[in-house]
Amino acid sequence: MDFDGLLRDFPDLTITGLEQGAIYALVALGYTLVYGVLRLINFAHSEVFMIGTIAAMGVWQALGYDQNSAINGFGMVMWLLITGLIAAVIGSTATAVVVERVAYRPLRRRNAPPWRS
Repeated sequence: MDFDGLLRDFPDLTITGLEQGAIYALVALGYTLVYGVLRLINFAHSEVFMIGTIAAMGVWQALGYDQNSAINGFGMVMWLLITGLIAAVIGSTATAVVVERVAYRPLRRRNAPPWRS
């Protein structure tokens, strides 16, 4: 067993694990909030998060950034984070509104059971 490699990679792996855990917690919190408020289960809830991610990546590509680009300076990092965050919020909000209008509202009007959504 390569303990030197394990010790070398431990900080990076820990940060990656915390990032993935935070994403899972965010999705689970969304499921809990939606079910708690609407009493409807939305199995397509993750699409809202993915649309936000795709919107952020689309804005970054439109700005000329891709995975092979070098980021120089704190200002550039902040610019990419802020524009990506704004794009993700707009994309996720638009998707959530459409899902609510197309799926949730008709189900609530029919008093459908929670498992039907």
